[in-house]
Amino acid sequence: MPTRLTTRPGNRRVKAMPVRQEKMINSLEWTWNDGWILMSLFLTRDADGTPLKDIIAAADATNHAIPTPKELSRALSKFIQCELISTNDDRYLISSEFIPDIQKANEGKGGLFQTPEKGFKWLTKSGLTIKNDKKI
Repeated sequence: MPTRLTTRPGNRRVKAMPVRQEKMINSLEWTWNDGWILMSLFLTRDADGTPLKDIIAAADATNHAIPTPKELSRALSKFIQCELISTNDDRYLISSEFIPDIQKANEGKGGLFQTPEKGFKWLTKSGLTIKNDKKI
């Protein structure tokens, strides 16, 4: 994998970072699984936030599968990093500014089993950017 040396003001060299890793840090690469987790959270949203067990139950209902810890961690970390969601006492809450657009996406063509695809399409068109480096 190619690497790129970076310099900082004063020509101090910093450790080389693989180009692919640098690209992933600077841009969000949404996956179908991210859309699946987003819509599972959306379908079970509550004013006080949604516990993880409810997100997992909705994911099972929409895809007849249980998301792995890795899938959950990756998706929720991306959501936190772009401030799409917040956490409070082990509960996850979608930021209110995004609810109307996600609702509109959810009401689009297709039934319950198309929900993950609707979430994926919304994420890819959302224009969300990374705003912090928090992880779950």
